[in-house]
Amino acid sequence: MQELAKEMAVCLGNASGGTVVFGVKERTRGYDKAIVGLDFAPDLEALNATLYDSIDPKLPVQFEWLMYGGRRLLLMHVHPSMPPYTTTSGKGWMRVGKDCKPLTGSLLRQLRERPD
Repeated sequence: MQELAKEMAVCLGNASGGTVVFGVKERTRGYDKAIVGLDFAPDLEALNATLYDSIDPKLPVQFEWLMYGGRRLLLMHVHPSMPPYTTTSGKGWMRVGKDCKPLTGSLLRQLRERPD
């Protein structure tokens, strides 16, 4: 979950921010099939520390639990302030439409040229 959270945080940080919902299957129809919830409770303090230490520049994220239909979902709110963001190992992603795409040279140029 840490790697996915890191990728999603960087991706949304390089866009205009947003919220990731963990515990929902993508591209699935029907409440019972799509909202599966989490059957484990990650250590949110440790997860937040991992994200803080592995994203450059530092990216503020906030976690929140949400109960929906008796299922536990984890929300990760991403609040960008100074993109571009990458992992400390140099990997980056950017939201393009509904997808996170690798942060290539042309996407990086678009990000830098984007008006604030």
